Amino acid sequence: GSLYQLLCTARTAAGRRRLAEWLKSPAVPGEIEARQQSADELAPRIGLREDLGVLGDEVAPRAHPEMLANWARAAPALAQPRQVRLAALMFVLATFAITGLAIFGPLSRYWVAAAVAAQALFALRYRAVIVPVIEAVGEANRELGLLHAILTRVEGEQFESPPLLRLMERLRTQGHPPSVQIGRLRRLVDLLDSRRNQMFAPFSALLLWSTQLATAIEQWRSVNGGAIVDWLDTIAEIEALDCLAAYRYEHPGDPFPEVVDGRATFIGSGLGHPLLNEANCVRNDVDLGPDQQMLIVSGSNMSGKSTLMRTVGINAVLAQAGAPVRATSLRLSPLQVGGSIRVRDS
Repeated sequence: GSLYQLLCTARTAAGRRRLAEWLKSPAVPGEIEARQQSADELAPRIGLREDLGVLGDEVAPRAHPEMLANWARAAPALAQPRQVRLAALMFVLATFAITGLAIFGPLSRYWVAAAVAAQALFALRYRAVIVPVIEAVGEANRELGLLHAILTRVEGEQFESPPLLRLMERLRTQGHPPSVQIGRLRRLVDLLDSRRNQMFAPFSALLLWSTQLATAIEQWRSVNGGAIVDWLDTIAEIEALDCLAAYRYEHPGDPFPEVVDGRATFIGSGLGHPLLNEANCVRNDVDLGPDQQMLIVSGSNMSGKSTLMRTVGINAVLAQAGAPVRATSLRLSPLQVGGSIRVRDS
């Protein structure tokens, strides 16, 4: 039904949006070349595409990348989560030390009561901050868990082209892949959730469990929050590139165009419309360059004038998105596509 439908194999909303952006916004020549290299390397990796397709069926209906990105970019709930966490740990250690001295040493039980009261006041002081942190991370952890499978699958690939290597490098935070970083957060959230266990609940209060785990989670976000946005962006980029790669694999006869600088140029031989059946597609040559900047197309009704113009436009879109073109060859400069064709044309 459309060029987008022809190309799109992305399973996440972020990947579909990225492909749509590429089709609507022409890339610069250097970026076009990088996408061509990436698509060429990804084209034969059928296993990767199939795995992402299967994982995408699980992720796509429930994933809300905007929610996750908003959580990652939100202002810090605690200015110094590490210091608050250390203070909570010191309170707990002091309470246990005082309790031990009260049981086996010279201190009275009033010291234990005072220590517990001091803990309670400390927890109460940070309650207004800790509760929102706990609520927010519950939603974020679910989103990270859904995307974890895709990230883990992509991390397992070994790439050679510089553009794909740069994308993989963006996934690393402090030298660690996102699957490791996400695993740390999920373990913290699992430990935090253990406070709901009825047997452990009394001990969690004495251990300042919620305060310690919430501050650890906030510390994780302060380190990895900016990286989450990069992870989401990289997933979208890889999915969009995979769309171009799938088209490359399924249409091996369609070449990548040559994009050149200079005056407006569109020189194509054997141009065809990619949405037409190959058996019925009538191909044409079009030569627009420095010496000839305009063509007037005339002919009888239903002779293919509009189809020829659409063919030129849609191949310019394909070329500047980084995809192969339906042609024998195409050489073009950066162009802005414009059209005035009625949608009710036959």
